Amino acid sequence: MLRQKMVRQRPWIPSIPTIAFLAALVLAPPASSNAEDLLRLPLKAQLTKKTTSFQIKNLYAFQLPADLPPDVNFRGLVGSLSTTTTANPALHGAVSSETLFGIAYTTRGNCPVSGQTIGSYQEIYDRFPSQGLAGIIVKQARPGTQKFPVALVLPERIPIRMQKGGCIFVSFDGTDFADLPYTMTSDLELLYDTGPARFPAQTYTGLDSEFIVSPSTAHGQVLNAYTVLPVSGKGPLYPGALISLYGNVSATAPPDYAGIDRSHDIWRIREIVAVYRHNSCARAFPGHSPNKFMWNDRTGAGDALNPSMALGPDADKLLDISLEGHGLDSVMKQANAIDTVPATVEEGDCLVSAILPASNNPAVKGAVNVEVQIKVVPTP
Repeated sequence: MLRQKMVRQRPWIPSIPTIAFLAALVLAPPASSNAEDLLRLPLKAQLTKKTTSFQIKNLYAFQLPADLPPDVNFRGLVGSLSTTTTANPALHGAVSSETLFGIAYTTRGNCPVSGQTIGSYQEIYDRFPSQGLAGIIVKQARPGTQKFPVALVLPERIPIRMQKGGCIFVSFDGTDFADLPYTMTSDLELLYDTGPARFPAQTYTGLDSEFIVSPSTAHGQVLNAYTVLPVSGKGPLYPGALISLYGNVSATAPPDYAGIDRSHDIWRIREIVAVYRHNSCARAFPGHSPNKFMWNDRTGAGDALNPSMALGPDADKLLDISLEGHGLDSVMKQANAIDTVPATVEEGDCLVSAILPASNNPAVKGAVNVEVQIKVVPTP
């Protein structure tokens, strides 16, 4: 890994512009966080296909009402997503499927035809320039139907700058890797409202990542896994404030967990999103890249405490999510920062997604697939 040293020389002291910005946040009235007060756009689609890879994505388009004023704001998603996976004889009672459900809006006024197939995300962006609103991952390790309830209401209005003739669209990017009938279903409603937002249109940043982690510390240390966005005047995350953090986290057991179904053979994953302050970014990730990067360090072993800096006093936690399963579980939880945002970030800080695995039971062997799909909405 190429690494460049980045050292912060002083503790964070709010500047006058930052203090003024925080005062504006306090004085400005928040948008309603009650889903019943919001407008809704149904995003219902279903597709059954046979595939062995993620090569082909499928798009479905949905139009907002034509008589809306121009200041439309994204406020969240409610409903459910599901996948149905056919038992794979080659895996002896297990399956291995996943779909990334993406929600975006077009920014150039042209829309896909519902059900349209497309070969890559680059092709989607080239043909239908768009801004992503959410990405939600659904995975399965057991055959049948895996349903994931969604109830995501954002505390802030996020402006949707959709051009005339544009649309919201949902992408299905999924496979069972087995060429058996595989069904993906979106039964969502997009929540939106109209009116002025406290912040102009933003550029979203992703904490998306995927790791294979071993949870058992019974015989020694295992690895924590991190995705990191440094805060810098050069990006990728600029000094200012984080307005919203939302999405989901998924942890899925591998097929060799098929025999681990006893309730005491539990694997655990803890996902923390935090701002590392007071030079802790440079201390936690010495010589780190100035761009988005991934990292590993050691957990505690057995009953020893995990030494991750994500658990220390210099990490301001914005999200703290625990996922627990046994056997062939696939566990998914929503990630939605409400009371911890807006949060200021300064030069030398970094925003960290920390995956901390834990199990002291030697019966829990193998590795768990963990995928994070969290969007970060900063001030411009």
